[in-house]
Amino acid sequence: MRIGNYKLESNVRLPLHIIEYLQKRYEALESYLENKYGDRFDIDLDFSRQSESAYLTISEKWEPGKGFCSSVEISFRNHDNFAGSNYDEAIFLSHYETWTECKKYFLNERLPQILSKLQGDKAC
Repeated sequence: MRIGNYKLESNVRLPLHIIEYLQKRYEALESYLENKYGDRFDIDLDFSRQSESAYLTISEKWEPGKGFCSSVEISFRNHDNFAGSNYDEAIFLSHYETWTECKKYFLNERLPQILSKLQGDKAC
């Protein structure tokens, strides 16, 4: 992935300004998802304190008396899972030419499958 003149390489620590750029993009993605799907799903975003990774969790809306809800956690990252973090799927930033390409992959390919899985799961 290219961000300006910087080219992301897998398993290489990113400069702070690149991490900040990515965090703004993650937040914009979260906002988009909340606006579009927030009436049916809870959308939560967390950032890694040690890297560029972000963790996007999409879960069914909880209703009183229905127990635990199903969720899917996606990690947007540029490195292997050295810390052994627990998430359902990783999207590796360095596999894409631009953030826009990565975002389109997520929105068009992965998100429909995730939402379908959550809607079909009767855990909540």
